[in-house]
Amino acid sequence: ANKGVHCLKVSENMVVSGGADHSMVVLDLELNVLRNYRLEAIPRSVDILQGRIVTGCRNGCIYILDA
Repeated sequence: ANKGVHCLKVSENMVVSGGADHSMVVLDLELNVLRNYRLEAIPRSVDILQGRIVTGCRNGCIYILDA
């Protein structure tokens, strides 16, 4: 169930969205789901660094995920 988007990043070839349901979803530019991650807490910030996703969560955890 969708509970709202808490962070969003658009790059030249992907969209990364983090939601209140503790999910981080990677989409292509046509909005097809490429990957879906389940996190321990709500993601609050997201960036893309050297082809990897860096996200900070509400509980203080930082994740580095494959894009």
